[in-house]
Amino acid sequence: MILVAGTYNWSAHAQCSTAYPLPSGGLAPGLAAFSPDGTLLATANSDTDNVALFDAVGGTLSGGTNFPLPSPADRPAQVAFSPDGTLLATTNEDSNDVSLFIVKGSSLSRGTNFPLPSGGNEPNSVAFSPDGTLLATTNFGSDDVSLFTVTGTTLSGGINFPLPSGGKRPGSVAFSPDGTLLATANGDDLSLFNVTGSSLSGGSNFTLPSGGMAPAAVAFSPDGTLLATANTGSNDVSLFNVKETTLSGGINFPVPGQGFLPESIAFSPDGTLLATGNFGSDDVSLFVVDCPRTAYLILQHSKLSKRSN
Repeated sequence: MILVAGTYNWSAHAQCSTAYPLPSGGLAPGLAAFSPDGTLLATANSDTDNVALFDAVGGTLSGGTNFPLPSPADRPAQVAFSPDGTLLATTNEDSNDVSLFIVKGSSLSRGTNFPLPSGGNEPNSVAFSPDGTLLATTNFGSDDVSLFTVTGTTLSGGINFPLPSGGKRPGSVAFSPDGTLLATANGDDLSLFNVTGSSLSGGSNFTLPSGGMAPAAVAFSPDGTLLATANTGSNDVSLFNVKETTLSGGINFPVPGQGFLPESIAFSPDGTLLATGNFGSDDVSLFVVDCPRTAYLILQHSKLSKRSN
């Protein structure tokens, strides 16, 4: 992997960013998620136990509405849409369950809670498999992953799979694009599992490259050949090659400029860009992925800004 020098003039685009308040009654939004077709945006609002849903058309957000979690769900941490966009799931840290809603137009209905399997504690991240038949959560308090089967609007067959020996405090989960692998970002390392049917096997832990600390989020590239983490403890991004069930060639890339505490990470749909959301500096860092297995042109980060029309 080679670091390619260069910069990107983000200043022309920063002025186009806009801050949108949550609907009245929504507080403390966690990670946001777009629907697969890009027409909706949802946030989990942990302090008010609801989900905010916005229309996202034409580069703006409108029609924001809060939808309460089904009782007694408490403290939603993250949201995820199913691949076909018909379901929305939240992980609820304080009630140890998952809420599942039906998405109809720009509304949510029939919210139902599904408890974690016995022993699962503090679910904090959630992901659907690419074919929509599985739902996974990482459970921070019990050092494991819960895997459910998705049938219609129901979750069933939940099983907890412990992290490989040494793995602790998982905080992010992702399926590979072909659905055969599942990765978690843990307090000090990464775990990688095989996905077979509705089961996980062959779990292995992989350490970050030297200097990398506290991975907060994990993501596969769209072609499945790369795996990236956002590392809050070292203000950088780690990038690995993925080959079958192994990670190799890990390299750290510093978050540019004044970027601080990267907590989320995502590849663009075509795999050419990699972005981090930096909690500590209220900005976004953007990297170019130069070719299928190398990264990189670091781009300048953009300060998030408000703009009034």
